[in-house]
Amino acid sequence: MINIDKSSISFENKVSGPVKKEAQSILGILKEGGAGKYLDLPECFSGSKVEMLNYLKDRMKGKLSGWFDRTLSQGGKEVLLKSVAMAMPIFAMSCFKLPVTTCSALSSALADYWWSSCEHSRKIHWQSWEKLCLPKHLGGMGFRDIGLFNQALLAKQAWRILQVPNSLLARLLKSRYFPVNDFLNAGLGNRPSYGWRSISFGKELLAEGLVKKVGNGASINVWGELWIEDVVMHAPLMKNDRINIDLKVEELIDFSSRGWNLSKLEDLFYPADVQRILKHKPVVSKNDFLVWKLNKSGQFSVKSAYWLAYQINKAELLHRAADLPSISTLKEQVWKLQTDPKIQTFLWKILSGAVPVADGLQTRGLKTDDLCQICGLAGESINHVIFNCSIARQVWALSNYPHPLNGFDNGSVFSNIHHLLVNCNNELWPVELRSCFPWIVWTIWKNRNLFLFKGESFSPLESVKKIRNDAEEWFLAQKLGLEEDREVIKNRGFHENAVTKLLKPWSAPPLSWVKCNIGFSWSKRNKFAGASWVLRDEKGLILLHSRRAFSGVIDVFEAKLLVFMWAIESMISHKIEKVEFALEDVFLVGVVISDLKPLRFICCYQRFWTGKWC
Repeated sequence: MINIDKSSISFENKVSGPVKKEAQSILGILKEGGAGKYLDLPECFSGSKVEMLNYLKDRMKGKLSGWFDRTLSQGGKEVLLKSVAMAMPIFAMSCFKLPVTTCSALSSALADYWWSSCEHSRKIHWQSWEKLCLPKHLGGMGFRDIGLFNQALLAKQAWRILQVPNSLLARLLKSRYFPVNDFLNAGLGNRPSYGWRSISFGKELLAEGLVKKVGNGASINVWGELWIEDVVMHAPLMKNDRINIDLKVEELIDFSSRGWNLSKLEDLFYPADVQRILKHKPVVSKNDFLVWKLNKSGQFSVKSAYWLAYQINKAELLHRAADLPSISTLKEQVWKLQTDPKIQTFLWKILSGAVPVADGLQTRGLKTDDLCQICGLAGESINHVIFNCSIARQVWALSNYPHPLNGFDNGSVFSNIHHLLVNCNNELWPVELRSCFPWIVWTIWKNRNLFLFKGESFSPLESVKKIRNDAEEWFLAQKLGLEEDREVIKNRGFHENAVTKLLKPWSAPPLSWVKCNIGFSWSKRNKFAGASWVLRDEKGLILLHSRRAFSGVIDVFEAKLLVFMWAIESMISHKIEKVEFALEDVFLVGVVISDLKPLRFICCYQRFWTGKWC
């Protein structure tokens, strides 16, 4: 429904007064607009898009300005940037393509906050924002690229238009931009609006992730289209010299059995292609259709679209990051350590060369004394400060942490960090010893800064005591958190040692209803599925139960669907109408309640109700 009171109509300068009044009378919208905002977006996008969207940058900088006062660690900064700051422009990015200038301004504001400790003191950006946006397993911080995330969000709008062609927006766009073509083949047209340009931008990404699935096969050419599913979609190889070049997939389907015509497949294709075709049943009850290839369900998701956009647009960067030899494996192990997030980030900075020591500052063109301010030796590198400085060596010695065979490497910080990471799970060492090295590294660095900037220092013995206390306090806090979880489980009636995660107990259905709990198992080797259900009333009293086995079940997903549909059929046969179904599979529950059913759900549904399961 359209709210007339909240709606306004905009006219070009050349529109005459009588025409304006006639349009207002027909539409019932009397208020003229264009200069204000609706849902926090400009009503009219004429003129400079950068100036109109400047409010996004100003709002983000205002939010970041408030966070500077909190003096958060970089672990805390990471959480705020990912969960709050990068979510602020999402609504605008879901509707319109942000100009490159706007994306750069937002990225710059995020990078400034990440590297700076004070609002008005610009610090060195040791790594570009582009590298920070790399996934953590490739050496980055996992931040989002604003421009690519914008395209992924717009691809979701394009997916909605593709899936719901009868929606008001889809019909409006079709009448204006592609009255005779389909959506995916539509061009920009004459004088396209900013909204249509934005949707077309998202459509470019959407098209990269779509594949056509076999329905009734009427629109798919056997030899000219990629329709066989394997690692990648491909066309079949030609087994015979003479073929019908216009052959359609529908001619390979046995519609009476709602499956493939095996004799025709064996006659036309090689055995390998025949096996690939037989793995995926046609959905003969509907036309051939498009699905999103990056999700098992076939449904679009912004997360997978962003991944695809990153793979396409940042292929060279990803290739360089994955090249061997690489320190990305060391960085990946850092994120798996049991330690404070701020220490994880500091270890990542060490491996990234993003720590402000004399050698690093000189490579950035800054004139500074290259002497270590603690021991007086020349060449203050990251490796020297953490491992080879006289005070650092004393701390490592007093902590009783085992050194490499020939001592810590004098030149390679990567070799030394590798020694620490490799032995963090060494069962020959005491747990408290092998798990404390992150605090040793952190304390050595903090002591160096206290001495350099405040003239304060700790003796090596005091430093070791502080390291042990900090490590013990952190692990104690984690242990208390786990004990609280166990206490919750115990209070809910579970055995103490039964589980280590929170589980929901059985809940009663509404009054006069019953609940059907469903369970299953599947054997990959035998392709058998076992199923059972139990029916209870609101008091928990068991009314009915049943179990059954199924053969020829291809995989676990089909087993889940099959068991669920069998439970529904059982309730129908018992003439039970007011029933709740309960099952643990989150994905299957989402499929059932969704309006857009994925291909494999439709296929299994079709096969079950036509009696093709044995």
